[in-house]
Amino acid sequence: MSSSIYYLSDLLPLLPVIVGGALTIIGGIVSNTVLASRNIKNENRALRREKLEEIYSLNQSFYVSLRNQSTSFADLNDLKVAESNFNRINMLANLYHPWLKDDFKVLRLAYHEHMKSDLPDNITIGVLEDKIKWFLEEVEKGFTKFV
Repeated sequence: MSSSIYYLSDLLPLLPVIVGGALTIIGGIVSNTVLASRNIKNENRALRREKLEEIYSLNQSFYVSLRNQSTSFADLNDLKVAESNFNRINMLANLYHPWLKDDFKVLRLAYHEHMKSDLPDNITIGVLEDKIKWFLEEVEKGFTKFV
């Protein structure tokens, strides 16, 4: 019996070393996991902000091209670019910012009404410009989520 106590007393000084080593290993694993998840979260946040900036840029360029048009979309290339920009905005909103989908539907409806309208272009362009400005404001509100 005294021999087993002797062995335990020999191991007792090693107990803090064993516990310390185990805590170090556990701490290293946990800290790496936490840092990796934070990095992934930050990368996703940066990607979503980048896509929101692209939505804003596409919408802004559409607004500028609309302001520069004397008539609706006289040039077929302008119309194709506008449709391409609208499709890209729609895709980005659906994939990265679902909260913009309903707002974009309102903008797209105004665009299609402008294209089909028999009213003078300056009237429908004014309505469309108002919708574009409103959509830009909604996108700008989203930037506060990604600061």
